[in-house]
Amino acid sequence: MNSMPGSTASASNKKPRILLVGYNWIGDTLMAWPAVQAFRRLHPEAHLAVLVKPGLAPLWQMHGAPDEILTYTNGVRALGQAARQVRAGRFDQVYVLPHSIRSALVPWLAGVPERVGSPGLGRSLLAHRTVAPALGPGRLHQGFEVADLLVPGLHLRLLEPPQLILPAAASAEVAGWLGALPRPWLGVLPGAARGPAKRWPAGHFAEVARRWVQEQSGSVILMGGRDDAVACAELAAGLGSAACDLAGRTTLATWAAALKACDAVVANDSGGMHLAAAVGAPVVAVFGLTDPERTGPLGGPVRVVQDPGEHRRDLARDSQEAQKRLAAISPERVYEALRAVRGEAPAA
Repeated sequence: MNSMPGSTASASNKKPRILLVGYNWIGDTLMAWPAVQAFRRLHPEAHLAVLVKPGLAPLWQMHGAPDEILTYTNGVRALGQAARQVRAGRFDQVYVLPHSIRSALVPWLAGVPERVGSPGLGRSLLAHRTVAPALGPGRLHQGFEVADLLVPGLHLRLLEPPQLILPAAASAEVAGWLGALPRPWLGVLPGAARGPAKRWPAGHFAEVARRWVQEQSGSVILMGGRDDAVACAELAAGLGSAACDLAGRTTLATWAAALKACDAVVANDSGGMHLAAAVGAPVVAVFGLTDPERTGPLGGPVRVVQDPGEHRRDLARDSQEAQKRLAAISPERVYEALRAVRGEAPAA
């Protein structure tokens, strides 16, 4: 067991109790997992817990690192309840992954002796120790930022894929849903957070899906959350019996299993994109203004399709520019990327 400088646990022989305050988004969580996996290998004897919103708990249940998953919700009362829960866990050390004061506030209120987080106004006041990321050429990805926080001495050169353990029951359930559909299966994820600024036009998705059915004689599996149900239903209506609409019907486990079963997936820059790559599905990721070098999916194989231009993260301010850049990406480009990610020769 490696000692942890500054930890009260390292001064005794008791099993260290470590808490990770996790992200609130699927994509951010999966991008953090390579560093969490490395941390777990370095500290195999520690009791490792994660604190996340209830919606993220099922995702962490498919990861082998945590021994315990704690959850908390929004609201002042919930904040106090979370702090009491963490205090009862008697954690020696906490790592705060998100860049939010609220995430740092819970362990501070709980009185965890050593609190490690990233620098920033407010967060630095609530942290016992802050770690600035050592970003540079080849290290722009958000996963390296988490690695510098959790395993700063390891200096990861590459980010390994996130490791998901799919429940056998979820895979069996998906096989029952999809088993009668003609293959190959194309997973289509037309949704994304932040609305149109991160969504490739629905008509473009429809054109790619129709071409898949016509040229591959396969099926299209439409996926997403409840917010994506309308968009998926409209796409399904245009495809008829060649489509299976799972939007809003899956758990995180069955969603991951359905993505893994697909022969290829086309998705916006979204949590679903990250999940598809993490389970190893061949993915074509359509990006607008956001930077794939910073937040691209880990896993693979992956092909990113993006119109040239400057990358920006303020999508609320630049929504129209983001939509324009997305609309400029033709269905032809995305379909050819699907052929490439599957190892097929370009169309003559």
